[in-house]
Amino acid sequence: MRPVPSPIQELGRQIKELQDRHPALKPHEAFVAWFLTAFAAGPDREEACVRSLTGASRDKGMDAVFVDDDPGIVYVVQGKISGLRCRR
Repeated sequence: MRPVPSPIQELGRQIKELQDRHPALKPHEAFVAWFLTAFAAGPDREEACVRSLTGASRDKGMDAVFVDDDPGIVYVVQGKISGLRCRR
């Protein structure tokens, strides 16, 4: 019988898959894009979530700004991830 992955292992797997689809993303960027996809936009808008990453220095700590026009919500996200094994 195959062991069931822990929630942390599953998160790492999902972030790694996102990185595989978007190879230029660093692990922390992939985590923020995963979060937006999972909790704000939905899987059909993954590309928009990746495009919302700021990737800039001196951005006041913002890692992404995602605008969801339909309900009129702007998500300003700052993410931090450490110790998760999602590296390639």
